[in-house]
Amino acid sequence: MDTAPRALPFTIKPRVRAPNTDLPRLGLIALATDLTVERDAARLIGWSEAIVHVSRIRFENPTTPENLNAMAPGLAAAASLLAPRADLAALAFACTAASVTIRNEVVAEAFASVRPGVPVVTPSSAGLAALNALGASRIALLTPYLPETTAPMVAYFEANGLAVAKAACFGLADDRDMARLERDSIVEAAVSLDAAEVDALFLSCT
Repeated sequence: MDTAPRALPFTIKPRVRAPNTDLPRLGLIALATDLTVERDAARLIGWSEAIVHVSRIRFENPTTPENLNAMAPGLAAAASLLAPRADLAALAFACTAASVTIRNEVVAEAFASVRPGVPVVTPSSAGLAALNALGASRIALLTPYLPETTAPMVAYFEANGLAVAKAACFGLADDRDMARLERDSIVEAAVSLDAAEVDALFLSCT
């Protein structure tokens, strides 16, 4: 019996333009452990406003500065997997603490090495731009991180011209626990930091 596979005839439907293909395409690099970012991106951006392509980067808890820095060598590879033949309107890194620890310019250089010319945004760079747009000069900072991971956040904002009048953290080491923080805990902590001497409150973590 001849069991060699043989080619069969077939037909292909005419190419039909997919819906929403004129929408801007955004590339999003998410941590391997992130449980919420796709849902949050859909809610914040809306699928009728943009098409979001997500790639993952290897990350292992706990969320320490050392483990955040360990992602740096994998940034370019993660970005290279994002819809390689598609034109991206922007490329985002979905980790606030890592963008500060690794440094925004290092993130941008890594992404540019595989997606040249694509604008890069991080939560910390966007947060700083928003605070500047609000005219804030003294801020309070709330993070879910460990104290040693929160300290670079304070230093980042102060190095960029903002005074951090108050800073507090929940002291969590596992980013999966951060995703499960109760809303009431966040609200109560935020209210405790809201005072007349600050212009704005920055809640960290994507």
